[in-house]
Amino acid sequence: TPVDYLPLTKFTPDDKTTWLKDDGGRGSMVALYNEIAGPLWGVVSCSGPVFPDVIGYPICGLLGDVATTGSSAPYTTTASLKNSTDGQPVSHSLTDYQGVECRGFPGVQWDSMDFKWDGDKLFTWDGTLISQASAVQTKPTASFGTVLAQPGWNCVTTLNSITTGTLISADL
Repeated sequence: TPVDYLPLTKFTPDDKTTWLKDDGGRGSMVALYNEIAGPLWGVVSCSGPVFPDVIGYPICGLLGDVATTGSSAPYTTTASLKNSTDGQPVSHSLTDYQGVECRGFPGVQWDSMDFKWDGDKLFTWDGTLISQASAVQTKPTASFGTVLAQPGWNCVTTLNSITTGTLISADL
């Protein structure tokens, strides 16, 4: 059951299959006798505005190491590259209900993320993830947060220890 919801403007899932070729000779001129389904996996591209209360899931899923401090709200969470133990971030599960059926994507590993700031738009992100093949599941009850999307103009930029409140646009 989902614990949080990512408000997205794009969610493009693609289940993939590796086809294993049976090209073993059998005394005839046939070059390929069969193709057998091999490993299955999913690739998902998604994007949307940055919501400060939920953007941490993909960021921490990409970087892998998460430290939370504080005994009560507001907490401070720091994400950094995981360079210890197995070096692998925790996996997530995604659920997609597009009005027809609900599909679950288990074992999600975030592959990449891009961020865009622009003074006259919302702060946005694009991400790609790899998962196990999706499967039909029961539709959960949606429960979106109440935190507003982050405007692109509302930021402070620090470059080489110099802080400025002026940022026209940026891609990361």
